[in-house]
Amino acid sequence: MRYGILFLLGTVALALEIAAQSVDVVRPEDQQKARRAVVKKQEKRAKQTSIIEFRGAQAFKENELRVALKEEITTIEDFGLSPARADDLAFFLEVFYRKHGYAKVDVHYVIESGVRLRLNINEGPRFLLSQVIFDGNAHE
Repeated sequence: MRYGILFLLGTVALALEIAAQSVDVVRPEDQQKARRAVVKKQEKRAKQTSIIEFRGAQAFKENELRVALKEEITTIEDFGLSPARADDLAFFLEVFYRKHGYAKVDVHYVIESGVRLRLNINEGPRFLLSQVIFDGNAHE
């Protein structure tokens, strides 16, 4: 009888401990809503920041570039400007241009007085594919 009561008390204690460790699962809709809110906040901050200057951008408006680089700009605002972060920003700007057909884009950065970043952009020509031909494996 004594062992039965101890077993019952142990089982109840274990059940209470497991219940206390339960995890609240966030619904996917709520996660997506939170992500959208963060993205909107980053876009707003990126558009308002004045520590970054774009020079030589002709194909895209400054706001378009800021929206494309919103995460990197937010990181610079949150953690400060450093040569590594400036280099990352220039790299991602080059990637943005290349994705839009500017294969010979060249972006250089200059940190002015330690608090401002100037991105010098040389866009180069825009490349468009007009025809793609595959050699070999001829159709019979």
